[in-house]
Amino acid sequence: MKNLVLAGILVLMLIMPAFTRTTSDETGNITVVMTNFRNEKGRAQVTLFNSEKGFPLDPNYAYMVKTGAINGGTATVKFMGVGLGEHAICAIHDEDMDGDFDRNWLFLPGEGWGTSNDVGGFFGPGNYNDSRFILDSTDATVNIIIHY
Repeated sequence: MKNLVLAGILVLMLIMPAFTRTTSDETGNITVVMTNFRNEKGRAQVTLFNSEKGFPLDPNYAYMVKTGAINGGTATVKFMGVGLGEHAICAIHDEDMDGDFDRNWLFLPGEGWGTSNDVGGFFGPGNYNDSRFILDSTDATVNIIIHY
């Protein structure tokens, strides 16, 4: 009987992360502070995702999208009324203001980018699972470094 109870607890612990996605009626606000822009040309485009579908660069699947002005190498946007739970953020330096993440002929990033948890590599932003975080309070700040 003791082993059955322990097995049940283990199963619950394994499946609980599946329920941490945004499911609450409670909401919070996320302030995104981006630094390291190489110039003030264009704008910062920030996409907030609550699932891995479309992350990091397809704003059609984003939970919310915001843009912000770049001043002195930094930009700040605020997402309000965000459902508590799991999210990930991708920001791009949309220098040509076309709403797309541009790449060069080698498929390397042509514009700056950054993600929550500062995840990424040589070819651009990282994946959802490495970028995700839990919004579990009414106000949170996410700092993102823009990479080129």
